[in-house]
Amino acid sequence: MWGQDIGVDEYPVLTGDSEKAVSHKITFYAGSEERGYSEYAVAYANHNGNTILPYDDPAMENMIFIWWAADTAGDNRFTGNTVVTEDTAVYSYFIEPFAGNGTEEAPYIINDLADLEDFARYANTRSNGAQGEYFKVTNDIDMTTKYNENGLS
Repeated sequence: MWGQDIGVDEYPVLTGDSEKAVSHKITFYAGSEERGYSEYAVAYANHNGNTILPYDDPAMENMIFIWWAADTAGDNRFTGNTVVTEDTAVYSYFIEPFAGNGTEEAPYIINDLADLEDFARYANTRSNGAQGEYFKVTNDIDMTTKYNENGLS
């Protein structure tokens, strides 16, 4: 049987060790609720419930890929450390591009709380945290109903 200890074995290994056996199927779907989803990749969790995400991020015209999620709303981020205890469907989460192009002369525009939340998701998924990109907040944004003093909802 094939198995892999994520973070230990570089590649799946042929093993007689049932402790390394793969256990649950993870099906990755790319798309959106508006445009529909199609199967993008299939992976299997190892005995610890961990998996490897697809190597390439999906692409969708005029959209920015943010992360894989355990729900179509994109609220429950799915990572390689997400423990999988049953066969699971995972969905791509995209956001629409911001107005502007991210330069000092034409910064990305943040108009409201939804834009600010998308910006946070965008910055948190970039290796440089969006360093060197410019954003401009155009309105006062009331976050009292969404976040506490620690920035948590």
